[in-house]
Amino acid sequence: LDSAIADSFADDFNRCYGGNRGLSVQNGNLTLNGDILIGAEQSQIKTIYLPDLTTMGSNCLFYAYGLTQFEAPALTTMGNYCLSYVNALRQFETPALETMGNTCLYRANALMQFEAPALTSMGDCCLYNVPTLTQFEAPALTTMGSLCLYYNNALVQFKAPLLEDVPPHLESFNNPIRRVAKKIYRTLVGL
Repeated sequence: LDSAIADSFADDFNRCYGGNRGLSVQNGNLTLNGDILIGAEQSQIKTIYLPDLTTMGSNCLFYAYGLTQFEAPALTTMGNYCLSYVNALRQFETPALETMGNTCLYRANALMQFEAPALTSMGDCCLYNVPTLTQFEAPALTTMGSLCLYYNNALVQFKAPLLEDVPPHLESFNNPIRRVAKKIYRTLVGL
């Protein structure tokens, strides 16, 4: 984590797990009763599994460059700038996530799919410039801020059936003719 950024991760973690006597460090990993909560490699956080975390404050895990896996099954809310610039993040599992603040998962360069069955609201610039993202599924999504899913050239599947105001750059996913035209265009220009 970048020490120059006021990251809320320590506060969020302590709110859920602080004082738990089952916490220990084993082989450089933070464990709870034997389960790895935070896996590290060469002093960089690589994996996070926080089954009881429900809320992430703003700037949480901002610039966690080495993070490859984030799993928080009970997480419902992400504040602004959560998990931004997580260049190595490949796996993001938060089935209970309902709300994302502004600029979450901004430039998550390795993320290939995003499934959020409970997500209802996304702030501005979420999943912005995620060049490897191919799938986005949010069946409960009703509100999406500006520039979400922008500059995601690999995106081939977008499912948000309840979203009424679909941003112009995503309209082709709701129109099969435009979707085919977009695919042909990408093939012709080599995208």
